[in-house]
Amino acid sequence: MARSQNDRASCISIACITEVPVVFAGGGTYALRIFSGIADECDALSVRVDIFSGLPQYAASVRREKSRYDGFILWKIHDHAPAIEAIARTRPSVWVLTPPSSDANAVVVDSVAAIHALIDHFLAEGFSRIGFFNTIDLPWANERFDAYRAYCAHKGIAVASSWVTGYSEKGRYDLSAQAWKDPERYIADYCSRNDRADAILCSNDGLAYRFFRYASTHGIHVPRDIALAGFDDRADPRMRERVTTARTDFREIGRRAARLLYEIITGARGDKGNIIRHRAELVIRHTSLRKSFTDDMIRGLDFRERVYALVQERYRETKLSEALSASCGYSHEYFLIKFAKTFGVTFSRFIARYRVEKAKMLLRDTRKPVTEIVYESGFSHLQNFYTAFKRDAGMPPVDYRRRIRTHWNS
Repeated sequence: MARSQNDRASCISIACITEVPVVFAGGGTYALRIFSGIADECDALSVRVDIFSGLPQYAASVRREKSRYDGFILWKIHDHAPAIEAIARTRPSVWVLTPPSSDANAVVVDSVAAIHALIDHFLAEGFSRIGFFNTIDLPWANERFDAYRAYCAHKGIAVASSWVTGYSEKGRYDLSAQAWKDPERYIADYCSRNDRADAILCSNDGLAYRFFRYASTHGIHVPRDIALAGFDDRADPRMRERVTTARTDFREIGRRAARLLYEIITGARGDKGNIIRHRAELVIRHTSLRKSFTDDMIRGLDFRERVYALVQERYRETKLSEALSASCGYSHEYFLIKFAKTFGVTFSRFIARYRVEKAKMLLRDTRKPVTEIVYESGFSHLQNFYTAFKRDAGMPPVDYRRRIRTHWNS
């Protein structure tokens, strides 16, 4: 007799393996959030998971314990990594943060949508000379440049070669393999050009902060002289200011990777071609403003960012508006007034929409039952969930899942 899905889940063992050892200091802390998301989802699924920071650690463990796994979550840095790619061929596997081949399974950042949003924001602020800056020859960075180049062409934005660092006019990475070690050299060169862009899209936040620091110490005002945006929303502890960015929820990426692998192993999905694209969220800060650069706008952005960060972390809580008003140091009544003025919508309407978007993601990317999704997306009552979902999506959740997941294997 076939075992139930719960019986099979209790026996599942998976491993998460990175191509190279992960350093958690500084900017590498985002990896910890990915691993945390993987561990949390595996715990919820009663799946055993071992996490190996680098192939040598995994190889040593296998030699020592002769471990056998039902599947792998894999993270590679380079386009071609034969050793970790060989592991992927032995068991069901899911790649994270790696632009995948067409038949692979992966959870990746939707770089294209995020780059489009960043460029549209620059244009809305009145910037027309939009450049791109990168000193890292890695797949994710090149994917972001390709998205920038294609969208500029689509929008009819003529891009001068002097507005771009890191790529030839043909779109190929053209810096040395060691350029990532000394980005300040290329930032100084960029800032010395007579014909330079007035808005710079950096391939990640690390480069954006380096650019910001150089500009601040060389008499270049951000955003008046050069506007800046990065990617991923990773803070720089050496700077009080934060840059405009596309915020990536790395913990959610880890959770979705673990859930996807579980569904492949248990037969809820086919074993090839499952690609989940995580939508990064545009976070606007003063470094990219021109038309909107006023003291009132800056204060509004500070409040908006604080509240949104709290919502991301605590959206499942009951009495959320009371909790957030206390965290922000306001009375509940004043918080609701300030929220409506800043966001242009009441708090109750905003949080209902936010929770519906979480529910849509779970309906789209998992096989979780609707009754479980209700509470995971932050609703406390089934009827409230159905009412809010149908109001925003125009259909019940079951119909929504059926419409967008018709490609699932039954």
